[in-house]
Amino acid sequence: MVDYAALGLTDPSGIKLPPDLPERTEALAKAKTAQNPKSALNDIMQQAPDFIAGWAALGKIAFDQKEYVEAYAYYRVGYHRSLDKLRGSNWRGAGLVSYDHEPNQPFFHAVEGLMRVSAVFGDIREAERCAQMLLDADPADPLKIRDLTPDTLREPPSH
Repeated sequence: MVDYAALGLTDPSGIKLPPDLPERTEALAKAKTAQNPKSALNDIMQQAPDFIAGWAALGKIAFDQKEYVEAYAYYRVGYHRSLDKLRGSNWRGAGLVSYDHEPNQPFFHAVEGLMRVSAVFGDIREAERCAQMLLDADPADPLKIRDLTPDTLREPPSH
C-alpha cells in the first residue's frame, strides 16, 4: 500500500478520466477478435481519433508483429492523446493518475507501449522517461515497472 501522505500528496484518488463511450469500448472488444483486428481498429480510429484505448491496441498489434516503427507511431499518438485528456481533467503535468480507475488504464498502456518500443530502438532515455512518468502517475507500480530488466523491457506489453 502506498503512503500518499508520506509522498506529500493530499488526494489519494488522483485524476479520474471520464469513461469512454460504451459504443467505442464495445467496438474495440469486437475489433480485437475480428478476422483482421488491425483493419477493424483502423476503421474505429478514423471515426474516433481521440480514443486512447484504440491507439494502444493498434500499438500492441504492431509490436507483436515486430512492426516497431508502426508501433512507435501508434503509441506516440496514444501518449499525446492521453496528455490532452489528462490536461482536460485538470492534470498539470504532475500528480496521481490511478491505474485502479479503469478509464485511466489506456493512458498507462500507451505510455508503457511507448516505453517498450523505445527500448527496442535503443532510445533508453525515452524509455526511462516513460517509466518515470508511469511511476509518478501511480507509485503503487501496477504495471511492475520496477521489476523490468533490460531484456524484459523489450518484451511486448501485457495489455
